[in-house]
Amino acid sequence: MDGEVRDIDFGFFDFGAQRTLEDYERYAGISFKKRGVQKYTLDNHPPPNPPLFGQELENSWLTVFRHCIRIHRDNFNIKHDYDFCAVIFEDDTDRQMYRKDLSGQELKALLKADDEFITITRQFNTEKKPSKWVVWPHSSTKGWLNRIVGKL
Repeated sequence: MDGEVRDIDFGFFDFGAQRTLEDYERYAGISFKKRGVQKYTLDNHPPPNPPLFGQELENSWLTVFRHCIRIHRDNFNIKHDYDFCAVIFEDDTDRQMYRKDLSGQELKALLKADDEFITITRQFNTEKKPSKWVVWPHSSTKGWLNRIVGKL
């Protein structure tokens, strides 16, 4: 455990003298410092993770991105018969990075609340931070309505 600062005693669950925290992170494909995980680990492959070094190791970390989108309720006309709402995160080239739709029932519940804003929370693993979010309501009678876009 050369040079590693050990300022927390985990008692029975502490690391032994054979391996370091970095050894464990490489084995498991996780990084506590980066709050990251490798795709190999997310895909439920058993450890140990394939050995990576240098830039290849640095580029292998996915981080959790979590964002709360707040939209003023005036952006939604209650008269529309919403059947769903696309919630999309895009990169700086307008490429879709993540999408998880909001059902019509979920949107109706958000619009019934007394808050001036509706809040949509999304969380996903990514290699880089998205540059914008898009909320795009869909009506069963009028099709796609106006897109609502926010920069990150």
